Amino acid sequence: DKKEGSAGSASTNDLPLPRLLQQHLQQCEVLIMDSLLWEYGEPFGKGGNIMEVVSELQRIAANGKGDENMWPPDILQPNLEEEFEDMEYTNSLKRRSRQDDDPEHVYISYLLRKLLKIAYYRIASLCTALEIPSSFPIATQIWVAFRYLLRNNIDLLYDRHLDQLLLCALYGVCKIMKYVPDLTFSKIIENYTKIRGREIGERECQRIVRHIKLYADQDEDIDKPRKKKHGNIIHLYNHVFVPSLKNHLLQSKSLKNATSDLKKCMSQRRAPEARPNRGEGMISMADRAISHALGWHEPTMIPVGNGNLTLNIPRPGMPTPSRSKMRGRGSDARTPRTRAFYCFGGAHAKDLELVNRMITQNGNNASP
Repeated sequence: DKKEGSAGSASTNDLPLPRLLQQHLQQCEVLIMDSLLWEYGEPFGKGGNIMEVVSELQRIAANGKGDENMWPPDILQPNLEEEFEDMEYTNSLKRRSRQDDDPEHVYISYLLRKLLKIAYYRIASLCTALEIPSSFPIATQIWVAFRYLLRNNIDLLYDRHLDQLLLCALYGVCKIMKYVPDLTFSKIIENYTKIRGREIGERECQRIVRHIKLYADQDEDIDKPRKKKHGNIIHLYNHVFVPSLKNHLLQSKSLKNATSDLKKCMSQRRAPEARPNRGEGMISMADRAISHALGWHEPTMIPVGNGNLTLNIPRPGMPTPSRSKMRGRGSDARTPRTRAFYCFGGAHAKDLELVNRMITQNGNNASP
């Protein structure tokens, strides 16, 4: 039972589990979110499978009897500037209804939050493997397209794997934005296999991209020869993904604006000294919105003394940055000799010793 499993995982805070067992539980959770949860016939509480529960919430929202915002859940409501630019979102800011009072709705929101977190990291990993600069607005647009898919076409996940839709979203966005060098599915799959192959094996990666259900068993005219029931990632993109997301890919204002920004970024990439400032601003803005959607928060930055020391105090739910990230933060990078940057919960003991010496030095300099 999934609900019992979630309750059981919460109790691990009271009784620490061996690290190997924790890793195994995390792998099981990811496996459920990747594909098992979206299989037809999987039980989902008293309401049947998750497809039936989502369909019921969408039906209630479509009736317009005071429960219009039963779907999409709050976690899928627009929170990016790119999402607000599109016509689709002009009337999407809705008042809160009885979402928090409906147990099935609360649990679906919990599952979607988990799913979004997994998708966010995989999009970032794929863009890094494909050497797409972080200053380019491509990753943000892939994220926006995937959230659009969950809001309007979540049924595309049914009987499929999460990675299949992420690969389609990546290819579709890069194609529309005319990213150079041109990304083919062959290159995307090659890099995808390198990344995910370390976790699930190369054979499983090939199965994910080459054996995909294109149409549900109950679809009409499925027996017609021209309709293949299974296919590869290219068939999924051409016959399922594009027809479903055609409106977003062709009519999204934010995607058109990002395409113009991308052209400027690519032209400036030829000059190593030029930096696409607007692109960087878009990425940082998107990161803040994504962090807010996933329950993360910006840290508290506290300058100490004459400004040569900065304390970084993360708020609850925020992942701790690594030391390499702490050492260089854009234009405000701290050099080890002149300035110190300490992050509580994530820095080395030597950094704390440096902080103590600088505080003492600041105190001595301030004394008469």
